[in-house]
Amino acid sequence: MISLKDRIFGKKSVAMVGLLEEQTREGLNKSYIPKFLYKPPFGYPRASNIPFIRYLATTPYVDMCITTIIGEICSIEWDIVPTDGMEDQADDNEIEHIRTFFKNPNTNDESFDEVFIKMPVRDLLEINTGLLNKIFNRREDLVEVVARDGGTFTKNPDFHGMYTNRQEIMLPTEIIDSEHTVINPFKQITIPSVREQAAYFQYGWIAGPMPVPFGKREIVWMEQNKRTDDHYGYSAVQILAKNLQMLIYMLESDLDYYNDNNVPKGIIGLEDMDSDALKAFKTQWTEMQQKKDDFGNYKKMIHKVPILNTTATFTRIAFSSQEMEVIEKQRWYTKMVWASFGVTATELGYTEDSKGSANQIVQSKVFRKKAINPMLRILENKYNQNIVSEFGYVGKVKTKNGSILTKPKYKLVFKRFDTDEERQKYELYELQTKTGIRTINEVRKDEGLEDVEWGDKPPREWQQAENNTFINGGPEDNFSKRERDAQDTNIPGKEPKVENPENQKKKESKASDMNSPLVLREGETPTNSKILERAIVYILNQNKKEINKLIESEVKTSQLSEIKDLNSIIEKIKDFFNIAALKTITDALIRNNYMDGWDDAEEQMNKNYLPEEHAIDYLQDYTFDNIKGMTDDIENKLRQELQRGYMEGEGVTKLKSRITKVFDVGKNRSEMIARTETTRASNFGRLQAYQKAGEKGKKQWVTHKDDRTSDICNRLDGQIVDINADFVDSKTGWTGLAPPSHVNCRSKFIFIPKDD
Repeated sequence: MISLKDRIFGKKSVAMVGLLEEQTREGLNKSYIPKFLYKPPFGYPRASNIPFIRYLATTPYVDMCITTIIGEICSIEWDIVPTDGMEDQADDNEIEHIRTFFKNPNTNDESFDEVFIKMPVRDLLEINTGLLNKIFNRREDLVEVVARDGGTFTKNPDFHGMYTNRQEIMLPTEIIDSEHTVINPFKQITIPSVREQAAYFQYGWIAGPMPVPFGKREIVWMEQNKRTDDHYGYSAVQILAKNLQMLIYMLESDLDYYNDNNVPKGIIGLEDMDSDALKAFKTQWTEMQQKKDDFGNYKKMIHKVPILNTTATFTRIAFSSQEMEVIEKQRWYTKMVWASFGVTATELGYTEDSKGSANQIVQSKVFRKKAINPMLRILENKYNQNIVSEFGYVGKVKTKNGSILTKPKYKLVFKRFDTDEERQKYELYELQTKTGIRTINEVRKDEGLEDVEWGDKPPREWQQAENNTFINGGPEDNFSKRERDAQDTNIPGKEPKVENPENQKKKESKASDMNSPLVLREGETPTNSKILERAIVYILNQNKKEINKLIESEVKTSQLSEIKDLNSIIEKIKDFFNIAALKTITDALIRNNYMDGWDDAEEQMNKNYLPEEHAIDYLQDYTFDNIKGMTDDIENKLRQELQRGYMEGEGVTKLKSRITKVFDVGKNRSEMIARTETTRASNFGRLQAYQKAGEKGKKQWVTHKDDRTSDICNRLDGQIVDINADFVDSKTGWTGLAPPSHVNCRSKFIFIPKDD
């Protein structure tokens, strides 16, 4: 319902995020909030000891978590941007108006970080209440925003938990001049009216017996852990209260032990000493051990040995297992604190708890997901609903049925950027465009890019256009014609053309591509393992060159340790490892070796059969997975080597040496993979041809004999088994239908037909 004041003076234009300008939806509430049978006059009191919670939050276990979260949020850039669909109606002056207010929110010269992040976020994490007070002038214009202690405020909803009928702004009943300022100018408001009008109250001894009332527009109330069974929810500190007390007691116990009992636990025995002498010894012991610290407090000196003129004995009291477990308990309780705040060991600097750089990257992602992103969503939502809306900058949007809705033109956003999320987004774009769900121009519009001429065509057309343009340089016939014309100097009136240096480079690059070990020439059917080996080494060398370039460009100075974010370099290295180009030549080599074995079997049997395509596919995928596993290992070793270089502060030269060592190992593995898998394909092609023919007979292991022959192949040499049975090495327990029996195995088998 619209109030009389709004009818006379006009309702202020406050655009809420939900597109609705309203005071009530005139709903009929039936459900009640918790403790509705108990309705105090000035807000629901907190059933928590706020000072004690604040004390627990000052412990290092909690403070390092809170400080880490606040620091991370403060490091994220923010801005005022148009809301979705409002880009055309945006005004730079309006945006700057809002942005300037957020940068300078009050006359205390407090910054955005202080007012909108540091103070409210700390209260959110400590007591589950972050609170901002919006200050209005007599015209009800927002003029300042200040952060206040959320622990001194109470909520005052109705029985149904609604603030709908609460006053928006509550101003003092009389104007107080500077000479007669009173602490609480609301004291003339009667109790019944306050109870029904105020949305919040602030308590404190300075205001006297009457708490200060606030309207619902005056307070920005933020909670992280809302609950249905409690008005204020519980913060992580409240949930961890007993754990934190235990940690505090452990610290105090250690401190007391250091101050009062820093000799090993035991009993000192003094022979033939009477009570007076014993008392004198104790006094002397205490005086000898006492020493003042820098702050004037007495502490015990460490292991100062008393000098006696009598015989003394010391009996050690051994520690119990319970005492020895105290440190382990401390670690466990500390990890519970970290988990409750969503903070990981890596973010707190405990890198020994995160094995390897890959795990540290995962931990950083977990930290952003559990601690940072939820907090950013709370801040964005509350500040857009309660502060950006106060500026009254709204736009109009038209629905499909012709209705006009009011929508806020601007919003505050924190500029979150996650590499993995961006990669997933563009992979989704690629899938949507290739399947025709969306056009290229629709995607470009979402990314704020200009349309392209071919962007609205169906997928087949733009893919073909793209391929012609970027791969072949245009239609083949036109390209061929231009190339012939460029080379033909006999055309009348044409002078010999001097090759442009840039074009010459492109032509040389094209010729180089034709000589690449990744490119199969027309009609070529490779079987030699050296071909695959050269292709893998070629890819590794390309990756090595790119990584060296990256290191040179990233390490601006001579020390890697000066780089702020080592993980970003590691992520870029990960992007370099693309072995998709090896798939074609790998598949061809495996197929050809399989078919060679198949053909040998057919020739011996004098029969022809169709090859087992599923078996070829399996061997091709198996080989490619081996190559991928090798590159994954190289990637992990590179991470480890860069991590070591980072720790030792090495320069570019030493880092390149580390990279070379890693790739040298990869080259050796590429030889092993190529030889082993081509042997496997050939032997299994021969075996499956015999099996498909249903030939009865046996197979015999034939070992390639020289000084490099392995022990297992020497033992298997000459072994004869049924065509469908496994060869077995009795010593190692290895079994297999056919060679290879190990890496770089060169053995094969022969088929022995069964006599009719």
